[in-house]
Amino acid sequence: MHGDCHARMPFSDEHIEALGRERYELNAQMMATLNLDVLYFGPLTQAAVKELVKSDIYSDDDARRMKVLDALGTEIKYGVPGGVF
Repeated sequence: MHGDCHARMPFSDEHIEALGRERYELNAQMMATLNLDVLYFGPLTQAAVKELVKSDIYSDDDARRMKVLDALGTEIKYGVPGGVF
C-alpha cells in the first residue's frame, strides 16, 4: 500500500523540501516585519499585531491582517506621540 501512495505523489522529496525552506524564510520575514512594526509604531499597531499573532496569521481571515495595515496607516498619517516618524 505504501508503494502505491508514493507512486501517486505529484512532488518529489526535493520539491517538498524546497517548499518547506521557502515557507520558513517567508515566515521569518513576516515575523521580522511584525516585530519592527511593534518597535517603530504606536499602540494601535502594537495591539493589532498582538491580536494577529495570537491567531493563524496565514488563515483566510483577512480582518486581522487588515487591522494591522489600518493601524499602520493611521499612525503614519496622524503621527505617533514619541514615535520615530
